[in-house]
Amino acid sequence: MFALESTILLPAAEFRSQLVEGLAGPGYVVFPELLRPEIAAEIRAEMERLRDAGAFRPAGVGRGESNRLAPATRGDGTCWFEPAALTAAQSKLGAVLEAAREGMNAELFLGLWDSEGHYAIYPPGTFYRRHLDRFANDSRRTVSTVFFFNPEWTSADGGDLRMETSGGPRDVAPVSGTAVFFLSDRIPHEVLETRRERFSFAGWFRTRE
Repeated sequence: MFALESTILLPAAEFRSQLVEGLAGPGYVVFPELLRPEIAAEIRAEMERLRDAGAFRPAGVGRGESNRLAPATRGDGTCWFEPAALTAAQSKLGAVLEAAREGMNAELFLGLWDSEGHYAIYPPGTFYRRHLDRFANDSRRTVSTVFFFNPEWTSADGGDLRMETSGGPRDVAPVSGTAVFFLSDRIPHEVLETRRERFSFAGWFRTRE
């Protein structure tokens, strides 16, 4: 496992403190440019290689047998992580996720057992309509997270993550290195239409069945 301090810009204790405070309070926390630039660039480069190799597949909605393509709802392509065969870049991101899981369990007693996740690429003109991450027939997803890998992103490029919070809509620009954590069953969210190819990671911390 890679050292957390070599992967993120915040001290480990501060990262965990802000994470716990945000989830215990408004139910979400935004870390502007959490990942070190060289780590975000490494992950972006890997995503581009995987895209060029045809590893991404059109994403669907629903779970299991009910999963289906729905381009009017979402238009991204995804490449899922294989926990037993993580690449070096994925392992660095995994170090952040594991530190987050341990911190949330220690302070919030959430009983998070594992995590799952995928890379996502949104072509220009695509989006993901408002939704919750927890499935109606599966309550394991407890905390969601999104990381962004888009250098030199501007407001004109669109593609914001919009969260519906108790204080109103909160938009987060998908600037490279930025990370967001939020409660899967409490924060409806959407990806606004992007005008440039948009690279991200989406993950979920889960409890046992």
